[in-house]
This record gives sequence, C-alpha cells and structure tokens, in this order.
Amino acid sequence: MQIKLEYSTTGMGRLIPINGGSSKIKTFITGKLALLLVISILAIMAGCASIDSRISNDQATFNSWPGDVQKKVRAGQVEIGFTREMTRMALGDPQRIITLTTDSDVTETWVYEEKKSNVSLGLGLGTMHSGSAFGGGVTMGEKWGDREILRVTFDSTKVIALEQRK
Repeated sequence: MQIKLEYSTTGMGRLIPINGGSSKIKTFITGKLALLLVISILAIMAGCASIDSRISNDQATFNSWPGDVQKKVRAGQVEIGFTREMTRMALGDPQRIITLTTDSDVTETWVYEEKKSNVSLGLGLGTMHSGSAFGGGVTMGEKWGDREILRVTFDSTKVIALEQRK
C-alpha cells in the first residue's frame, strides 16, 4: 500500500495534511498495529511448550515412572519427592532459579510465574484547532507487578518444599 500525502506548514511550523491524508494514515497505522498485535500473540503462544510436548520429547523417561507420578505430571502437578526431571516435565522451565547456600546445605528453588502474555496495546487520537493526531504503541515482555505463583525447592536430588500463592 502506498500513500502519497501533501503537507503544508501552519504559522507555528506544524505540518498538516492538505489532501485528506489524515484518515488514510489512521487506517494504515491501525491496520499495522492490529497485524503487530496478532503476530505478537502468536509468537507468545508458540513459545509455550505444553505438557504433552514435553512428555513426547522424553517418552521413555516418562514411561519409566510409576503410574501415580505419570498422572500428576500429566496434570501439571508436582509433589514432595519429585526429581528435577519430573518437575520440569510437569511445569516446564522455571522463570528464575534461586540458590541458597548455608553452612550445612545447598538448596535450589525454582520460581514459576503466571503464564499470561505481557502485551499491552495503547491507542490515542487527539484534535486541536484544524489538525488531528493519532498515536499508538505496543509493549511486550514488561513485568507489571508480582506474578509469582509457585516456588519448588530441591535438595541435591528431590523436591523438599512447595510454596504456592493462592
């Protein structure tokens, strides 16, 4: 799509469209923002591995676990005694890992956050005198507030504690 616009300057040095280009620009920008939003959402969804895909990636290991463990993993649940491998298959990779070292022990805590897309879309339209302006923005990946929902703590081999936010 090609848009040809002609502009004239006002007495204050501001450019204004003189051939009706303002509505063409708004339509063009709105279409581009909508396309960007759709592409962003698809990219976020594609980046999230499902439990089934994690299981199929290591089916032999999954099959070697007892039936009650398989059932919990398939449901995305973790319990005390699970290994790191079981936890990763059930919940995926953690968003953060915290290591605590004391004089007698070392523990590792995996932190999981809500899996919501961090996309914000803002649009604005303003007019003043004989001109108008249109603006918009898309923000992705920002962390707005505390979204932590689960902490899984391991000793050297297994889960020893679960902290869950209600």
